[in-house]
Amino acid sequence: MKTHLIAIYISLAILAGCSKKPASTVAASPQEVKTETPATTAAAKTPPTQTSAQPEAAATTQETPAEDKSKPRLDYAPKPIYPSSLLDLYVEGEVRVQMRVTPEGRPEDIQIVEATDPTFGKALTNVLPLWRFLPAEKDGVPIARIVNIAIPFLITNRPADPPESISRGQAELIGFVRPQHPGKGKAKALVRVTLSSDTIVSNVEIEQKEGFIDEKALVESLSEWVFMPSKYSTNTQPTTQVEALITFTEAGNVLIQYPYPAPKPAN
Repeated sequence: MKTHLIAIYISLAILAGCSKKPASTVAASPQEVKTETPATTAAAKTPPTQTSAQPEAAATTQETPAEDKSKPRLDYAPKPIYPSSLLDLYVEGEVRVQMRVTPEGRPEDIQIVEATDPTFGKALTNVLPLWRFLPAEKDGVPIARIVNIAIPFLITNRPADPPESISRGQAELIGFVRPQHPGKGKAKALVRVTLSSDTIVSNVEIEQKEGFIDEKALVESLSEWVFMPSKYSTNTQPTTQVEALITFTEAGNVLIQYPYPAPKPAN
């Protein structure tokens, strides 16, 4: 049975201080704290099992500052299940959610701020009530905080041998380096990749871009991608060209859409 890896990374951004107001009425400058969980192994048609995300261990060296308890710290976070309808189409995405973390460390007043696809949003909100935090503290007393989370749904090892309706005869992407986020807000790049007859990347060209893009770093990353011929290909030319859409989100995540445009679900 063929397997693939699915990674769901957890990023926590604290938006406001102690507040008893509803989440929608609080405004403050964002600060970002990231906790990453290991990738989950799953069968090609089986969603990943849920695992707990553990907060980063506090360092014990004298040079390291004391743990910041002014913000909630993620303590237990079952992973959402990657929607199979989007996984089968190689669609990655991100969901941003706002919530209030109570003095007991429980999330409440959960609101979807933005989702690249509503199916991702539903998958995330199914597990958010199960999450637990170490609550923020003020003068040693637990307090409530408003927080934002940004959860990317990433496919780290793509399923092999897609159906013809998905691949459309294009070369299959079997290994890739995910580009680094340029670190300057949202951006997009539509990239054309030229492959030699043995599907080796011979050229990478940025066709369109929005926002700040580190073009050199992006081209270098895509030059390391690994393809294999599609069994449905009818191309007899010595070279072929494919396109990919790279999306850099405001939360710092990098989403890859290949093949591009995204395939449509089978009827």
